[in-house]
Amino acid sequence: MRLTEIVALLNADALVLDDGMDREIETVHASDLISEVLASCSRGALWLTGLLDLQIVNTAELFDLAAVVFVGNRRPSEGILALARDEGIPILATRLTMFETCGLLHARGLRPGTRGR
Repeated sequence: MRLTEIVALLNADALVLDDGMDREIETVHASDLISEVLASCSRGALWLTGLLDLQIVNTAELFDLAAVVFVGNRRPSEGILALARDEGIPILATRLTMFETCGLLHARGLRPGTRGR
């Protein structure tokens, strides 16, 4: 599924865009724990989170994640957005809960983005 399709599906606001909005995304990792992402997230996954921390961008860059989606109507700070722009990490925000977001993406065929699965 393309990132542009995900924006539409989740009725998300695209807060930071990059040149790769047409990239294909096959996996999703949903977590509010950076340590869990570091331990088990697969490269290139879409990361769903409600955590508002600057380290989100650094972690996304480290794992070459496709994008970060803030769920539950959470809005990242301007500092997070500025760093994401600098690093070329797309940032989306949706009003949907983590549960609703996971359900919609799973129904469209995206798989868990967890290493070792």
